[in-house]
Amino acid sequence: MLLKKSKKAIVLLITLFFISAISVLILQNLKDSEGFFKVVNTNMSLTQTQVTIKNVNDEIMGFFSKNNNKDEVIKQLPVVLPLSLHDDVNVQINIEEYFVEEYIYVDDLNLSTMTDDFIDSVDYRAVFLEILGKNKKLLNGERFSSKQQINKIIDEYIAQTRSDRILEIKDTFDYGKYDNNESTYLKCSYELDISSVKSIVNMVFKVGDTNTTKFEFYFRNSDD
Repeated sequence: MLLKKSKKAIVLLITLFFISAISVLILQNLKDSEGFFKVVNTNMSLTQTQVTIKNVNDEIMGFFSKNNNKDEVIKQLPVVLPLSLHDDVNVQINIEEYFVEEYIYVDDLNLSTMTDDFIDSVDYRAVFLEILGKNKKLLNGERFSSKQQINKIIDEYIAQTRSDRILEIKDTFDYGKYDNNESTYLKCSYELDISSVKSIVNMVFKVGDTNTTKFEFYFRNSDD
């Protein structure tokens, strides 16, 4: 019993350390950004949002790149970091491990790479691959770069086949290029609301790297 309590205390301490470390780094970075909290109009709010996102992303990736305790922190994931960046700017950052093998990557999907989940949930696989191929051609050799592109393919498939069982695995469709070795990837997501400018951020990065493997940022209607 004493050993279990001791382990729980260590876990709590590591988690608190992580939250504190990230909070301090992000807040210091934001304070160093010239004029960050001086909102004068919508354009400045957009600039604030972009600066905030860059700083948050850089500090999170930097922490997992340089910190000696990163391996212990990863063991405690998923974790939610509640941060107060300013009087009217609060954000909850969700961080979890990203397991590459759990996803279906549309760029590389073909008859030989279909997963069991795909086979079980996609009744008209040839139709899906045909729609996928058509959308690939529109990219002119580029890879897919957003969830919206994938959702469009799924919507087309459902409209054409009247089969919606694919929605059972909708969240497992993804894009991006990942190492096939033992690299560790983390997924980070959060929402910002700065002076009524709302945005949603999703990114995936490799531990030890300071560049995102996948990054999505888009604005959300203020009424949502």
